[in-house]
Amino acid sequence: DAGPWPDTVVATVSTGQYPNDACFSPDGGYVFVASGYGHLMKISTSTWTSEGILPLDGTPSRVACLPGNTILVADEELQKLYFVDGDAMTLTGEADIEPAPVEFAAPDQPYAYLVHGNGFVSIIDPEAMEIVSTLWAGNQPGGCAVSSDGGTLFIGDYQSPDETALALPSGPASRFTSGMDTFDCAAASGVLSL
Repeated sequence: DAGPWPDTVVATVSTGQYPNDACFSPDGGYVFVASGYGHLMKISTSTWTSEGILPLDGTPSRVACLPGNTILVADEELQKLYFVDGDAMTLTGEADIEPAPVEFAAPDQPYAYLVHGNGFVSIIDPEAMEIVSTLWAGNQPGGCAVSSDGGTLFIGDYQSPDETALALPSGPASRFTSGMDTFDCAAASGVLSL
């Protein structure tokens, strides 16, 4: 069963140069695409047409869609986190971040998380539009996933056989041995328990 999406190309939408990352709005009505060319694009999933472009400086490389249509955009060149109102396509705030943003995790709770390739994870309060803390998360994190119960953020480390588990919402962080170098902890979220 292909679910609600057919196993065919339904539309082609030009996003400009260097599309780096995309996310669906919580209601599925829009896709937001971060472009390394310096913008965020909003695309309707009912018409598959652009409904707005927000120019951003630098190189937007990662994007996350949160409840309330708040969009988080990580800029790897300027080391900035942008907070965007996805309905109005306006910039509502920004914060400085650690280098090398790798992946967002946005579970259904007060905080969102941004893993960085330099070894840290940022804990983000989207409502206050600020980073509340930054924790060490391993040698070189390469991906993350939230456990099915929403209680743990697993962070894969692709320079070490050890991974990190962060008790949500804000710690503590524990290291455990998986026995392999991992680029993504998606599989771990369903099978590991601490």
